[in-house]
Amino acid sequence: MNKLNFPHETLQETKVKAKLYITLYLDSLRLLTMNKMHYLNENLYKD
Repeated sequence: MNKLNFPHETLQETKVKAKLYITLYLDSLRLLTMNKMHYLNENLYKD
């Protein structure tokens, strides 16, 4: 059995929650990447 599954949760609820967490994770990754790129661009074109 999946250890992440809580006894009172249905499989559907777990899937929905997992999808939500993955989406949030990817969004934060994308934001970090965009910030990093912006920072790099600012420094590259300072001169």
